Amino acid sequence: MSTGEGAPEQAQQAGEAQPSKAAPIQIYGNTDVKQVSQFWAEKYEKDAQRNWDIFYKKNQANFFKDRHYLIREFPELEPPDGAQEHAVLELGCGAGNTVFPILESDARIKVHCCDFSPRAVDLVKQHTNYTPDRVNAFQCDITKKDLLEDVPKCGVDCVMCVFVLSAISPEKMPLAIRNIAQVVRRAAAARVFVRDY
Repeated sequence: MSTGEGAPEQAQQAGEAQPSKAAPIQIYGNTDVKQVSQFWAEKYEKDAQRNWDIFYKKNQANFFKDRHYLIREFPELEPPDGAQEHAVLELGCGAGNTVFPILESDARIKVHCCDFSPRAVDLVKQHTNYTPDRVNAFQCDITKKDLLEDVPKCGVDCVMCVFVLSAISPEKMPLAIRNIAQVVRRAAAARVFVRDY
C-alpha cells in the first residue's frame, strides 16, 4: 500500500484503523470568538442579582423541576447509620427544587440553603414544606458574603453546588471555593457535590 495521496482512503477501505488527532481541550471556549465588551461584561456583573430577581418574579417556582433523583444519585446525602442529624448546604437553591426533595428523604436532615436572588429565597420560605427548624434559607453572593454569617464553621456534612460555579467569574472562583471550604465538616464522610457545565 502506498503512503502517498489517497493512502488514508485506501486504508479505510481495507478496514485498517486510522489514528485520530485529538482536538485540544479549551477551558474557556474558542479564543477566536469576539469577546463581550468591557462595558457589557461590567453591566452583566453589576445587574446579575437584578436579572435573577426578574427571572424568579416571572417564573416563580415553575421553571425548574424538583430534583428527586439526587438522593438516588448521591446516597451520601443521606445521614449515615446512627447519626442524629445531617447538615446539607445547597448553594444556588433557587425556589427549593433540591431542598425539599432532600428533606423528604430523611427527617434527620437539616438544610442550609442560599441563593444570589432574594426573590428565590422568599420562594423557598413560602413553600408549603418550609419549616425554619429544618431549613435555614438566606440570600448570599458566595463571592462576597462570608457563609459563616449564616452557617456554622465546619457545620455541614454535604454541599450541593448544582449549576452554580459556571455562573461565577473565573477570577472570583477562588473566593467562592475558600468560602465553601470553611463550612464543610472536617470528616472523612464530608462531601461537596458539583454538577455543572
